[in-house]
Amino acid sequence: MRFITRLAIAGAVTAGVLALIQYRKNPSKTPAPPPSPPPKPEVDPLDEVRALARAGEKIEAIKRYREITGADLKTAREAVEAMSRPA
Repeated sequence: MRFITRLAIAGAVTAGVLALIQYRKNPSKTPAPPPSPPPKPEVDPLDEVRALARAGEKIEAIKRYREITGADLKTAREAVEAMSRPA
């Protein structure tokens, strides 16, 4: 009788272990959330100013530089002049 009891307990433990292994492989039937989109590349706000300066639109470039940075007119003019020079 003891043998049958031990055999039943061993079978129950084995079934429990197998059930646990199966659960860990697939814990739920809900689908995984979709992957998050890749991060957007950071855009330098002065890229627009550089493009305007290189296109010869210096007054617009100076205005935009001042809007972005809050710089005074002289500083903005000097910065745009530096941006419009070839590298």
